Amino acid sequence: NDRLLNNTDARVYDRVYYLLGRYKDPHYRCRGLGIAAFGANQYTIQQMLGQEIGTRITVIRRPQGGTAITILYRIEGIEQRFERGQLVHTRFALSTAPAMDYWMVAGAIGDEWAANAVLGTTTILAF
Repeated sequence: NDRLLNNTDARVYDRVYYLLGRYKDPHYRCRGLGIAAFGANQYTIQQMLGQEIGTRITVIRRPQGGTAITILYRIEGIEQRFERGQLVHTRFALSTAPAMDYWMVAGAIGDEWAANAVLGTTTILAF
């Protein structure tokens, strides 16, 4: 079927080498990030309330005696706990985000999808 994404050996090899390059080396992973509101400043409270699922965030971990580790994550879930009407805790479920986001526009000139792949008309370039 020519509508499949991996319909040639070359495309399969491209996908394999992409996945190999992305996952061959071990990475630091943080499944979640919790923030307590008690004693937090206004900026921190705004960050706790202002995030959305899908937002990319940067987490910087500073191990004692070591160098800072900076990792990009995507927020996959948000859990907030309130007591007596006040926010007391926010937990973000995280997944490692790729260094760059991208997507492939399906549709070559002349095929049935080409009308849906016109940059600035039917497709908006955004981050």
